[in-house]
Amino acid sequence: MEIEKVFDFSGNLRKLNEIDRNTVDIDSTKIRCLRDGRTFLEVSSELDEKIQIKIFLDKAPIENPTPEKIEQGLTSEPYEGGYVLEGKTNGGATITAKLDPYAKTLSLDEGDVEDYSLKTIRELSIDHQPYLNDEQKVKFTCGVLDFSLLSNLSIPFLDGKYIFSTKFICAASKDSPGRVTSEWTVQKIDLELDDEIDLSTYLVWFELLVSFGSGKQLNTAYKIETFADQDDEKQVEFWYGKKELRQGFGITTIQGPHLASFIQKCAVHVNSENFKDRGLGNALRWYIESFETSLYPVEFMLLCTVLETLVSYGPKISSKIIPKSMLGEIRSLLIQTLDEYGNSLNSDEKRNTYTLEEIEKYNIFRSKVEGSFSDNRLGPLRSKLKTFLESYKTPYTDLFVDLNEFIRIRDNIIHKGFGGHSASTELRRLGNLVVRIFLSMLQYEGDYIESRLAIDDQQTGFKYYGLACKRFPFSNEIEE
Repeated sequence: MEIEKVFDFSGNLRKLNEIDRNTVDIDSTKIRCLRDGRTFLEVSSELDEKIQIKIFLDKAPIENPTPEKIEQGLTSEPYEGGYVLEGKTNGGATITAKLDPYAKTLSLDEGDVEDYSLKTIRELSIDHQPYLNDEQKVKFTCGVLDFSLLSNLSIPFLDGKYIFSTKFICAASKDSPGRVTSEWTVQKIDLELDDEIDLSTYLVWFELLVSFGSGKQLNTAYKIETFADQDDEKQVEFWYGKKELRQGFGITTIQGPHLASFIQKCAVHVNSENFKDRGLGNALRWYIESFETSLYPVEFMLLCTVLETLVSYGPKISSKIIPKSMLGEIRSLLIQTLDEYGNSLNSDEKRNTYTLEEIEKYNIFRSKVEGSFSDNRLGPLRSKLKTFLESYKTPYTDLFVDLNEFIRIRDNIIHKGFGGHSASTELRRLGNLVVRIFLSMLQYEGDYIESRLAIDDQQTGFKYYGLACKRFPFSNEIEE
């Protein structure tokens, strides 16, 4: 049990969702924050018994409520909510946390501590300087689990108004996973600047970049917000507590030795224009979500969602296929032709050729043809995607000569529940297309990894995709 931080605590335990007149007083105990992100309240056997009795009485209905019991806060309805800790440290920091009444109580494994155990808590907040105002956030830090860059970084972005930095704590280990291995920080340099975007959002955008490059979903154990209050600084610390770790993996687009360089090159594009206005942030989220699934139809749909997202935020193009004046001219010629043919149906020659019922159905056909000329819009994805790819100069013809290839598979998955036997191999090409789009939008120049068809047995139909190192952008439109 590796301890990261320990806080002295005195306060009380009360109901989270109701007024509570029967709180449990807690005097001089400890709150432990472990390196794996879990948080615990240290309790003696006496305190543990008081907490258990309170939870039991809160959840037990009282059959014959009296005025005295009602005055004491006891009701006939059992309490089904959670509990919250409120109090302070010896140094004056205020603390709040949530306690799950059903969480397990762990025994301490320290030889010098007897008759004590640990109760799981979550959403632990520590305001180290409650007497100061949180006027301006100047720094945002998070503790990253099981991931460290090979070197510490300090990268200015947004014209030097902010700095993204990383600090190595320890190496990630497969033998002991779930440890805080590094701290990442976004710091505001220009204190006169009014923030349009919260510092935490900038840090999330850098996390998305690193996840995209490394092919690994990231987890954080805590966050620390630093505020400037005149000449003083105020820190508010927040530990998430026990939560399920995301352990999905994708293709390592950027190899480890080049990852720091990748972040430095892309930092200039970490701004609201790209990640917010152009949808890069949302698209990266969907791409990273695809790391967790083992079902290729689900991954296929998530990658299609990436494309739909980017196209919807992409360069604004005219939704009309042809100009309105051109459409009017064609429509006039068409109506003239339909009128002439309709009039000819009254001739003896046509009456001898077609039945009266067939001639009457012509009017239905005519109305459908006229109605089709009101649709002068581009399709939702097929036509717009090609324009989007060309606007970012993203090479794609070596992957899909016809973009309808993967769109047909998407439609089959949605409407038939099965994308066809080729969907699993088409998935790799679709993944390559998505990666190239991201690299194009980030204007990246350098080496990267994508899937490559390694085995293609024409007799058995067996295909196997390996990995290939390429350099972006390609020297020609298509790199062999």
